Amino acid sequence: MLLKQKIDQIRKNPKAYVSEQMDHYHQAFQEYDDESLLCLLFAANAFEYDDIFDRVNTRIAESHTFFENLEYVFFYHQAHGLYNRGLHRNNEAMMHLSRSYDIALQLHNDSYIARSLALISTIFDMNEDRESAMNYGKHAVEMCSKIEDPADIADIYMNYALLIDHSGKPQDALYGLHFAEKTYETLHECESYLNYCVSLFNIAKAYVALNDTDQAKHYFDKSMAIGEKQGFLGYFTRSIKFIAEFYRKQGEIERAYELLLVYLAFQQKSANNRIKAIANKHRTEYSPHFESMHQLYQMNSQLHRELIALQQTLFTEKDLGDSDEKKFVEIVKGIRNDEFVPYLQPIWSIETQKLLGVELLARWHKPDGRVISPYEFIERIENTEVMALMSEKLIKKALNLIAPFIKTVMPDFKLSINISPYQLANQNLVAFLELCCVEYGVKPQNITIEIIERIFIENNPEANAQLFALSAKGFSIALDDFGSGYSSLSCLVSLPVDTVKIDRSLIIGIKSGERSERLLRSIVAMVTELDMNTVAEGIETKEQWLIVKDAGCNEGQGFMIAKPCNIEDCLWLKPAED
Repeated sequence: MLLKQKIDQIRKNPKAYVSEQMDHYHQAFQEYDDESLLCLLFAANAFEYDDIFDRVNTRIAESHTFFENLEYVFFYHQAHGLYNRGLHRNNEAMMHLSRSYDIALQLHNDSYIARSLALISTIFDMNEDRESAMNYGKHAVEMCSKIEDPADIADIYMNYALLIDHSGKPQDALYGLHFAEKTYETLHECESYLNYCVSLFNIAKAYVALNDTDQAKHYFDKSMAIGEKQGFLGYFTRSIKFIAEFYRKQGEIERAYELLLVYLAFQQKSANNRIKAIANKHRTEYSPHFESMHQLYQMNSQLHRELIALQQTLFTEKDLGDSDEKKFVEIVKGIRNDEFVPYLQPIWSIETQKLLGVELLARWHKPDGRVISPYEFIERIENTEVMALMSEKLIKKALNLIAPFIKTVMPDFKLSINISPYQLANQNLVAFLELCCVEYGVKPQNITIEIIERIFIENNPEANAQLFALSAKGFSIALDDFGSGYSSLSCLVSLPVDTVKIDRSLIIGIKSGERSERLLRSIVAMVTELDMNTVAEGIETKEQWLIVKDAGCNEGQGFMIAKPCNIEDCLWLKPAED
């Protein structure tokens, strides 16, 4: 078993591991090898095991080989960070977690980097430095698209959600907590994971803050039942009073009394062990270090993706000339310098003429003031990693400005994003978009994925599989440019499509009573029969709008309704004044 797997088993229930080791610890402690010492040190980081922790730490210090193994040293500093955090010795905790982060970068291990960042965020949070805590918690979440272990992902999302909750936003925190809950539940025997139980408890607390008593009781009952069954209640002792008070208010006096007895017993046991030494110097002392290191890591990651894209271009475009190569490099530099700006074009209800959502488009704002349309750059990058890089940046920029509108004005508002075949086949869109939902407090139902029929024509199994995965997660799927190709009908049957966007070529020349109108009516009738939504693209005149409306099309998009505009200039996104 790999070291990480062993540590992950310990993290499921550290106290249970210590209990299992007790007989061997007392009888044959001198026989422990470096890895066994590390595992016991990691498990004994809770302060009630301080005697075991100190003894194991002394043995490790005497080892001639332990510190030659970077992975051992990573977990060594993680254990010390957790141990000192439990004792509220935040300076010492930050020192060790800083070291673990540096080592994780040396190991080039995304999971270890994310884990370190998440723990660092908790120290800032303990010092009530909410801004720094959220910053490093967000950095950890950003790493999740590169992590495969569901337990690691769930831990990081739960940590980030708790930071949001501590900032006084329990409703937003619930997005992350429920995501963590669902991710834990994908694990085999999820109830054996301590953090699954912890996530249920924190969901209950969030519902208490929102005055949703029924949901709070459901999750308290579930977390306490698992806690008693798995022996986790000792981890909740600092929160037992809160839980007992909740049950008392619900009239469950006997249950509240039992929990208070547990709390009092813990207080008596730990009264002589607890040390509090809260420090307030971390932000100025450590923040520049973490920020510069993470910026360097992110820069290296971006440069790596740019290099992959350049290699893809050179291998796939044999006739690439000097001018084309220069253009590609110019695009890459533009993305790096944030010259690509999100534009939005509204999508309206044909019947009510109310705004329903927007389509995200890209424009290149050159330093000389020119605004370049996507027709001049998309083709050059759409089959490369640079397309994914640009798309991620634009989506995050758009959600940053749209999310408050969704949460305060229009909960069903949709952001439609165009995804290339390359992205579907090569980018982990499920992880990235779920991350965005938690980070910005929106739901998958607020995001529509627009695809073109070429995805189906190319018969890419990876792309199709990811499309179905996105649909299963709640993201809507729209088939763009319908009617402009040759196999769109097959796409409707074979792919998880919710919406069909009728290509502008079928709308722009439409005339009442002519073949073009009859074709439109046939398409709308067929799509409606399949229980799919229809969007007419390219509506530019009132006559076109009236024909589209009479044909029964649900939604419309085009210059008559609104032209694409810079996201910061979209007045229709702002709440109407009373």
